[in-house]
Amino acid sequence: MPLVLISDGAPVVGYSAVISRHGAMILSEREWAAESHVEMQNQKTKESVRCRVVWSGGEERPNVYKTGLEFLDDHPRFWGQNYPDPAASA
Repeated sequence: MPLVLISDGAPVVGYSAVISRHGAMILSEREWAAESHVEMQNQKTKESVRCRVVWSGGEERPNVYKTGLEFLDDHPRFWGQNYPDPAASA
């Protein structure tokens, strides 16, 4: 899924590789420092969410970096479908 990532500097295009209710592993042309904050916008839904970099996986291939992002706010519909809260069904 196409994404735009905004932090210090110009917006960066990225793509989701793995998604969850709480965040994603993304691929982008920028390496993001652990613990930095990023605004992530889903280009399909136009929804935005603030995230924290929890993992920097290095370069997947030339100029493509893997990064793990965690949502700072609950946003179950960010990916365009509702991810139910597992605690609500317990």
